[in-house]
Amino acid sequence: MVDKYIPCRGDIVKLNFNPTLGREQAGYRPALIITPQQFNQVTNLALVCPITSKIKGLNLEVVLPNGLITKGAILTFQVKTIDWQTRQVKFMESLPEETMEEVTAKLQALIG
Repeated sequence: MVDKYIPCRGDIVKLNFNPTLGREQAGYRPALIITPQQFNQVTNLALVCPITSKIKGLNLEVVLPNGLITKGAILTFQVKTIDWQTRQVKFMESLPEETMEEVTAKLQALIG
C-alpha cells in the first residue's frame, strides 16, 4: 500500500493556483506550505505562500537559499488557503528550518 502525501509545514510543492483574480499569483507554480501537517490532514486545506522566480527585493519576500532545486522568492504577502487535494499538490523539496523561521517572522510582521 502506498501512503498518500499530506503536505507539511516547510514543504515546497507545485500546484495550480488558477483560477485567480486581479494581482494574485496564477498558474502552475511552486508554493510553500505554512500550516502543520495535522491541520492539513484534518481539514484537507493548507495555507500556502506562492513562490515567484522574479525577485523584486520587497521587504516581505524571502529569497530561497542556494542549494534548493526551486529558485526565487517566497511571497509572504500573498498567503492563500487551498484545497490541496483538488489543486493536486506535488511535493518538490523541504525548506531549511532557518528559512522557514524567516518566513514565519515576515508573516508575524504582516499581521501585527
